[in-house]
Amino acid sequence: MRGGVSLIDLVILDAEGLFNSNSSSNISSDQNPNLQFIALESRGKNGIKSTRSDNVSPKDFYTDVYPGKNVIWFGEIEKSGEKKKYKIKILQIELAYPNCIFENPRIRGNRGIVQASVKENAEDNCEARYTIWFELENEDGDTRGFSMDPFLRAIR
Repeated sequence: MRGGVSLIDLVILDAEGLFNSNSSSNISSDQNPNLQFIALESRGKNGIKSTRSDNVSPKDFYTDVYPGKNVIWFGEIEKSGEKKKYKIKILQIELAYPNCIFENPRIRGNRGIVQASVKENAEDNCEARYTIWFELENEDGDTRGFSMDPFLRAIR
């Protein structure tokens, strides 16, 4: 069996721009201007994939995951000056049930990191859109929540 742990990094390219945006926090359309403030990267046995290098929208990004292995989501603020002003926290991952990748369709985070195990019997090339719920907190303690729905693909 191929595979290993899959790490999914939600990178906030411009935290101030995203936090202060007047666009919808539900990033459900490829026309949502908030997509310019976000990148997704995944690391796994097959190397690193990124919306930046692969020139794909974060909404259309596929992360390869492996049966019986863990998937870990985390977030980071890219600009060093914004790292002191903003915090990102992954709140939860949600899949429609039933799905072909996880047993539990709602996976809640702990301290901004979410971890889940892929089903041992996940079908090869099974694809599932999921929702990643996250929030930004500014230095005043104000928060703004967001959701976005990229894809997972189980690979044997």
